[in-house]
Amino acid sequence: MTLGEKLYHYRKAAGYSQKELSALLQVPQSAYVFYETDRAEPSLKNTLRLARLYGVAMETLVSEEHEPKIQNKSETEERA
Repeated sequence: MTLGEKLYHYRKAAGYSQKELSALLQVPQSAYVFYETDRAEPSLKNTLRLARLYGVAMETLVSEEHEPKIQNKSETEERA
């Protein structure tokens, strides 16, 4: 599973919109769309933010060997 696919699955499972995530990361929505479609990768700083938001290790996001562990939005908001 690619980084973009994982970001999509985690975002959907957590109940966030792309607009909400782009605001949290302080990037344009179009940039976040590029992350989910594997046309660009988030910065190291934003990858760390996403990992913390979803309560997973960065390795889980960036490694193709790890499958996503899904949490709901209320659990992820507590971590942000």
